[in-house]
Amino acid sequence: MKGAIGNAFILNIVITFILIFLLLVVGSMAYTKTYKVKNYLLNEVANYVEKNHKDIPSTSGDKNSLATWDKTVNAFLAGSGYHLATKNNTCPAKNNYSIHINTRVGQYEYCIYRKGSASSQFLVDNYSAYMVLVYMKLDLPVVGDYIKIPITGETKYFYK
Repeated sequence: MKGAIGNAFILNIVITFILIFLLLVVGSMAYTKTYKVKNYLLNEVANYVEKNHKDIPSTSGDKNSLATWDKTVNAFLAGSGYHLATKNNTCPAKNNYSIHINTRVGQYEYCIYRKGSASSQFLVDNYSAYMVLVYMKLDLPVVGDYIKIPITGETKYFYK
């Protein structure tokens, strides 16, 4: 009887370590995917601003420009397996940043914020900087919908 209890205890320890190891593997894969998406979005924002010498399209602006932006970005996001938004306008407010691209149902779940200055008599240069917010979601049953870890990145300052 003593041997059976000992074997069950060792089996429970082995199962616990296997579950911890699998959780680490799933977490690192989700983090890598999200980090890659964040870097891609930051590069696309920087390329767009440098190439066109204007701000990226916003959700409150021209819908045709936004559709072109979505077409460019969505091809990569679909290929990487990034998740879709289930609610509209879920981007949290950030200090010193205004929401430039907000989440929309059926689109990929990322937020782009803009920080910048308007031309005035006190400022020499107009500048803008962007921050990208993406979410790491663990694709686990039951708890996967409740665990969303935000990951942010910022671009350099763009001067006009």
